[in-house]
Amino acid sequence: MATPSHVVPLRALLIGLPLLSLLIVFQLLHRPAPLPTPLRTHAHAQPSSAAAAEAEEALVNSPSSLSSSSSTTPARESQLRSEPTSLRHVVFGIASSSRTLPLRLPLLRLWLRAPARAFLFLDAPAPAPVVAGGLPRGLALRVSADASRFPYTHPRGLPSAVRVARIAGELVAALRQEEEEGRRAPPRWLVLADDDTAFVLPNLLRALREYDHREPWYLGARSESAAQNAWHGFAMAYGGAGIAVSWPLARRLARALDSCVLRYPHLYGSDARIYACLAELGVELTHEPGFHQIDLHGDISGLLRAHPLSPLVSLHHLDHVYPLYPGMDRTRAMKHFFRAANADPARILQQTVCYDRKRSLTVSIAWGYSVQVFKEMSAREELCSS
Repeated sequence: MATPSHVVPLRALLIGLPLLSLLIVFQLLHRPAPLPTPLRTHAHAQPSSAAAAEAEEALVNSPSSLSSSSSTTPARESQLRSEPTSLRHVVFGIASSSRTLPLRLPLLRLWLRAPARAFLFLDAPAPAPVVAGGLPRGLALRVSADASRFPYTHPRGLPSAVRVARIAGELVAALRQEEEEGRRAPPRWLVLADDDTAFVLPNLLRALREYDHREPWYLGARSESAAQNAWHGFAMAYGGAGIAVSWPLARRLARALDSCVLRYPHLYGSDARIYACLAELGVELTHEPGFHQIDLHGDISGLLRAHPLSPLVSLHHLDHVYPLYPGMDRTRAMKHFFRAANADPARILQQTVCYDRKRSLTVSIAWGYSVQVFKEMSAREELCSS
């Protein structure tokens, strides 16, 4: 019977397969090196409204901003890549008080290290024994300016939220003074947080390096509590988890902050005021899932064992939850945690799933934290968050 015209003869197929294999190998050996991952910019972002687009354009092109362009040229991006963001490019603004500072210094000593710098703002001068006992390297104490002229009308909150919100402006003023006096170059990022926030610094840098610091970026995360998000908002970065603001945006925010705070006396917290002021400037939150507010109580082991694949950046409210490891107090548990985090920060809490098919067991390892054994064969997708 004649062979149909659309069927490839077996002999031609056998000859062609080796040639095709050689061609594929040649392409793999001579393909060009992959290009570096581009910095995230606002050039391709879709504005939520015309007003927001105009505000953002004005912010980026403002003479007072250090941002020279809303897009990144290949040459400039190569220059930025040659000097990636490091700890000397980041300055922390930490909210504290004279009462809580002695309690939080042990935690600050665990994560803060040079060349990172932090300005810790108090409501009153620090107790003399605390200062005499020594502070972590890179930590400077400041007493916040008087904020009593700013109204606060929320029925359940604390007026200190106004003082804490104004830390952003006071921090920018201090850094600009250093720049004008020729003592230091301006930073790339400001990170606002509380004194009970712990950062894994290499993972924070990894997150910040994804963004062009010359553009207006507002980075952070929502609360893990649906109730908190419903009460205070799903679109803002919660302050205890940490709020990262690029330097050009921080300078613009500092100029508008006091007048903006006057317009929002009814808001609950400092982070809500920062969010409202940035919204007026047309800048929305960019969500970074590694920041953690931890608006939870009691046992949070389930959250930590099921941490998303993004690197862990911060933990907050550690005084409100059980110690991270059983059989330890909070101080010992945090020291133990940072031993693992410092050894391999990128993998802390990351999950590895293994199987024992003969015994029908599934083993889930959250690196540096826990090992779970399940008496069944569970799919990896059921145990890991994406």
